[in-house]
Amino acid sequence: MSEQPVAESRDGEILRRILALRNQPPLRWTPAGLEVRLAGDWVRLEAARDAVRRAGLFRQLVDRRIPYGWLLVPDSQRAGLHREIRSAWKWAGRRHRDGAACYPSATPG
Repeated sequence: MSEQPVAESRDGEILRRILALRNQPPLRWTPAGLEVRLAGDWVRLEAARDAVRRAGLFRQLVDRRIPYGWLLVPDSQRAGLHREIRSAWKWAGRRHRDGAACYPSATPG
């Protein structure tokens, strides 16, 4: 019997919940950092970002018009945050301005 690694099974659950989003999910600050509410459960925002990045899902979020702005919310605990946010906003601006087909990971950089 082959068991799926915990990180992969956790990623799968997070991704299913993200793909079911129709509105921006709520965020909250905790001592451990930002959390996002996905299908009734609070998940570390960093875990959600990592799951989207590992799965290469950002393009699908954009194409399917699934809310993704919450993935770009600053988390003061992250190194290189300002560079990442600047890069993401520049990409979003290009995407909306000229329809460029460039798709970054959830955490550009």
